[in-house]
Amino acid sequence: MLITDSLTMVYGETRPSSANVALVAKWRDRHLQGLYRHMSDRNIIEIGILLYPAAQLATVLGLTDLFVFAQRIASERGATDTPTLRISQWQIQNPHESPVRIQDSLPGTNTKPAVLILPPSLEEPIGVSAAAPYRQWLQAQHREGTTLASVCAGAFLLGETGLLSALQAGESKRPGRNQWHRSSAVALR
Repeated sequence: MLITDSLTMVYGETRPSSANVALVAKWRDRHLQGLYRHMSDRNIIEIGILLYPAAQLATVLGLTDLFVFAQRIASERGATDTPTLRISQWQIQNPHESPVRIQDSLPGTNTKPAVLILPPSLEEPIGVSAAAPYRQWLQAQHREGTTLASVCAGAFLLGETGLLSALQAGESKRPGRNQWHRSSAVALR
């Protein structure tokens, strides 16, 4: 069930307030816990989504729903060798601290993100000072083997890590492909 479907069913409206979204997310997380209790941590792939200032929440919720739905389809097919998707959302809760997991489809499991997605923003691209609290944490995630991915303007935050410079210089061991919506702005940075 998608978040908007849940909101319509529970609240009779599709405009999510932050309280409604939190309640539906808690319900979804409890539901998923029951479905996937039998899975071992080694058969789990975690996909993290980073919430940073002005991150587009519609994309965050949409990606979360998409991955949860994909997991449901995979589970219904019953293939025993299919990994379980753990969908998490990460955010800085206290200044001067690293982002922490604030939403989790499989609480209590012991994994780290295999992929960390930096969603787009409808605001101006993130500036150097706003990106600074994320820089070292994202670099550390990359060093530990997490694949960093961005959607549209999320590339500006990814660019602030310095990892794209290494990629362009051929220094990265894990190259990627990028499409730049605002390629001239990225090039200027």
